[in-house]
Amino acid sequence: MPSTASAKRLGKRIIGYPEEIVPVVTVKDWATQYTSNPKQRIIDYLVSLFPLFQWLPRYSE
Repeated sequence: MPSTASAKRLGKRIIGYPEEIVPVVTVKDWATQYTSNPKQRIIDYLVSLFPLFQWLPRYSE
């Protein structure tokens, strides 16, 4: 009678489950591939959405 571990291995082999662990890619990992500083890029993007915040301090001078 096969043990549970060998039955599990056989089941994984039948359905084509990969032997090695598939790496999980997070949003942070993905973003760092495309930019060296994703946090600063997000801040720049948000600031560009609201230009009022850029000129308001200069307007009051």
